[in-house]
Amino acid sequence: MVATKHHRRLTGRAGAVVCGVSGNDVLRAAGPGRVVLIAGPGRDRLVASSAAGSQDTLIGGSGRDTLVAGSSGDDVLEAGTGDDSIDCGNGGDTGGNSGGGTGTDESARHGSAQLTVVGADSGDDTENSDCQGGGTDSAALEFQGSVNSTDGSTTMNITYNDVSDAAQAWLDANGDPTSVDISLVGASIEVDGGGSLAVGDDVEVAANANGTALVAVDVQAQLVGSSGFDD
Repeated sequence: MVATKHHRRLTGRAGAVVCGVSGNDVLRAAGPGRVVLIAGPGRDRLVASSAAGSQDTLIGGSGRDTLVAGSSGDDVLEAGTGDDSIDCGNGGDTGGNSGGGTGTDESARHGSAQLTVVGADSGDDTENSDCQGGGTDSAALEFQGSVNSTDGSTTMNITYNDVSDAAQAWLDANGDPTSVDISLVGASIEVDGGGSLAVGDDVEVAANANGTALVAVDVQAQLVGSSGFDD
């Protein structure tokens, strides 16, 4: 199963191998069984299944990827050659980084499962790992769209064109609006090419719901006039 520029979000079930391509893809494992998620050269997000009996392998690529373990099951997260972030999921209980550049494995208990984090084999990259538990850096909802308004740092409104299943459920429960306000307070905001978040930017947003409000955890943006996430 391979992503395309028109289908950036893929979900694999038991026995599947799901691959990213050039661009920014979201690859997910679902249900029990073994799924392999392989990032492409873009900035990808790989998310393991949290189902009991899942045994997923997440492999980073050459871009700045995010690898997210499930809260149960036995997962292997292998950092790629880019500057990757490792999220150990809601059950992680050990700290430290993934040993980027050293090839050293780090095994951590998370929930009732076994998590193995494998450092990249290149000495030029840096991995950041959040294995402290609690899942405070994890986001339940994902949106992709364009910015209608923003002050660049505390709030924005976007018109979405693609959302995760959980985000769609939240939208359905809140009147299914065509655009949403999202708080940026405390979020990580990264704009390709530098600069500040601006009206017209294409964005991918990982957020959590606080009742009827949305609070961003991570925002990745393409500058106004760029080719956007589909290239």
